[in-house]
Amino acid sequence: MLLLAAIPARAQVPSRLFPEEADVYTTTAGLSRLALPPEVVVAAAPDLSDVRLFDRAGRAVPYAVDPGVPQGRERKARVVVDARVSDLQREEIPRDDAKPVTREFYRILLPEDAPAGGAWTLVGDAPRPRWVRRIAVRGVAADGTTPALVPRASLVRLGQPLVDRDRVVLPPFDGAEIELVIEGEEGFFLEPVLRFASERRLGPDASAEVPLRVLAQRSGQGRTVIDVARPPALVSSRLRIGTATPTFDRRVTVEDVRPDGTARPPGTGRIARAALPAGAGAAARSAVDVAPARGEHLRLAIDDGDSPPLDAVTVALAYDVPALLFALPAGTSESPSGVLRFGGGRAYALHYDVAALLRDAATASAGVADASQLPQARLGPLRRNPAFDAGPALAAVLRPGGKVEIDAWQWQRPVAIPDSPEGLVELHLGPEDLARALASRAERRIVDGSGRQWP
Repeated sequence: MLLLAAIPARAQVPSRLFPEEADVYTTTAGLSRLALPPEVVVAAAPDLSDVRLFDRAGRAVPYAVDPGVPQGRERKARVVVDARVSDLQREEIPRDDAKPVTREFYRILLPEDAPAGGAWTLVGDAPRPRWVRRIAVRGVAADGTTPALVPRASLVRLGQPLVDRDRVVLPPFDGAEIELVIEGEEGFFLEPVLRFASERRLGPDASAEVPLRVLAQRSGQGRTVIDVARPPALVSSRLRIGTATPTFDRRVTVEDVRPDGTARPPGTGRIARAALPAGAGAAARSAVDVAPARGEHLRLAIDDGDSPPLDAVTVALAYDVPALLFALPAGTSESPSGVLRFGGGRAYALHYDVAALLRDAATASAGVADASQLPQARLGPLRRNPAFDAGPALAAVLRPGGKVEIDAWQWQRPVAIPDSPEGLVELHLGPEDLARALASRAERRIVDGSGRQWP
């Protein structure tokens, strides 16, 4: 395969690659979050590779992409802290005709930081494969009293998921320490590794819907088939079907129609609505969950049976709104901090270091992954980028070299070069080309009608 340069053109700078832009407003310094509206998501590439952020001086600003949480899932912040034991005592109580009772007394310092979810959970782990223990937890108050926090509980490991229990939730307590008593009748000390854990559900991610354009609709033989266009930038996860019909219950099959005409069923579901008396509302189910689709359009088949087709059907694609996380100098409500440029599909995905913030447990738990914890940036009205240049992005290198002596080559083959907005075309060499050329490819040349060679 060879990449051929077809035409020369003017040189370009990165800001000229993107046809659309909008001002970005932030009022606080430090990390901010910008939820991308549907107009940006639809115009951009599916992986947001053609999205760039610039400050007021025109310099590129690194950002992390938060893709949102898939339908049916949730995001949690989790903190785990190793327990610090300040005192430990053990005793063994002999028994006649039975293994001795073991007791372990632990005095443990509570973590200095507040728990993520309002309360700590004490987690115990031990290397032995099977054990059963009774435990009790008391707090150590500032005045020396020891109120009961967990009067009685158990820790169990029997290799049965429905029975095993390795943690106990502690109620809120203002003291700095707790006392843990572990008692067993199996004749050995448990010697657990103790940790504190806490988690909370992060704020819900925003979701949005984009109406899908109906390409064709036909009804017959007990079903209605609707073809809708799928925005290339959006990976479908849920379709929402609307209709003016007040009461219905239908089965829906969704197909992902590929460019070659083949179809793959990414999902099925049921839509229903029961129109209740005035004031009682209505029970409705209008969404169909589907697997990611990559085709040019989606095909919906609604089973009507003997019922008439649904009236005024509309289809919308629901998706999780992606967001950019970045740091720009603080501006004002009237003065933008930067500009977002996007679209065109001519840029490659960048790998900024700040993208690791969403993968790091410490920073994610500190609020980076929580949409409600970060200042929200605002996007101004969308407009055309006046610096946009539709010429080839690699114009600086798309220039012919010197002339070559065509008579020096034994074989030649004409090549038709189609129009290419980027000035590049792809040529696949056939077996006859490869058989007549050196394995090193050193003797191959691409020559235009004037005898000039091209890179």
